[in-house]
Amino acid sequence: MEFQPLNKFEKEKKVIELHKQGKTIRQIAPEIHMSFREISKIIKAYEKKVRLGTKKLEKKTISESEYLYKQKIE
Repeated sequence: MEFQPLNKFEKEKKVIELHKQGKTIRQIAPEIHMSFREISKIIKAYEKKVRLGTKKLEKKTISESEYLYKQKIE
């Protein structure tokens, strides 16, 4: 079987996939052939993106009192 090098986006996707499986940076590095620092950057960027995504969802939901107030105005 011939080894096919992964491009940047494929590596990032694979790092995130392995991270979601609970693997550590040390376990991911030899499998993807990347430095600990590069892997750490990818994971941090992914986690930041996830946190921002959940904050946006929280802002979209309104409280019960806001809902009742809006119903009263209409």
